[in-house]
Amino acid sequence: MPTIPNAPLGENSSLAGTEKVPVSGSQYALVSTIAAYIRTLTQTLTNKTIDLASNTVTGTKAQFNTALSDGDFATLTGSETLTNKALTSPAITTPTWSGAGSPVITLQLNANTNISPADSSTYYYGYTGTNSPNTTANLDPFIIPANGSIFRIDLFFTVTGTLASAETFTSSFRLNNTTDTTISASCKTDAAYQMFSNSALGITVAAGDTFQIKLVFPAWATNPTNVRSGAYVYMRMT
Repeated sequence: MPTIPNAPLGENSSLAGTEKVPVSGSQYALVSTIAAYIRTLTQTLTNKTIDLASNTVTGTKAQFNTALSDGDFATLTGSETLTNKALTSPAITTPTWSGAGSPVITLQLNANTNISPADSSTYYYGYTGTNSPNTTANLDPFIIPANGSIFRIDLFFTVTGTLASAETFTSSFRLNNTTDTTISASCKTDAAYQMFSNSALGITVAAGDTFQIKLVFPAWATNPTNVRSGAYVYMRMT
């Protein structure tokens, strides 16, 4: 084994980094230079512990996700979708809801009195007040309590007097006394109790908006008497 002339015997266990190590012929490298070069090499470390109290590990979220083999990291201010999480007594400030998991509010409307509608008449009802139902629009409208989307309406009719003939008529959701959205064009009052539903609605509403149920009756062969209507309006909060 080659030796270094005039080298001291034994091990120097307290290197300062300025020691010279021969590398080729008469050339040498400082111990500190060799150490710096080794640090640039790609190395796989095993069975090592990093004390985070005296060391700092830095990187991007994408880099940490690449390093994590069985999931992804979530950050405090980032936009991540969390699944299968249980929140215990959370304090949520001004939440934004979306999708089928959003809270649903059920708004219940009932016409205040029975009516015996004339041929081709139009009635409106909303809040259960003294003016509901009425042939004049926008009396006692229902006030929307929050931002959301109306996605379903169940409309029902009860007849405690004369049953109507089989003509159909149209019911609508009337928003802010300006915009009508059809609930059903197949409503009838030829039975003691009937319900008509529409679960394919997507009516965007805002807190403070108003609405009524609008009924446009047909010209019957036999007019119904003592008709009362009500509705369940399902709103998904946003």
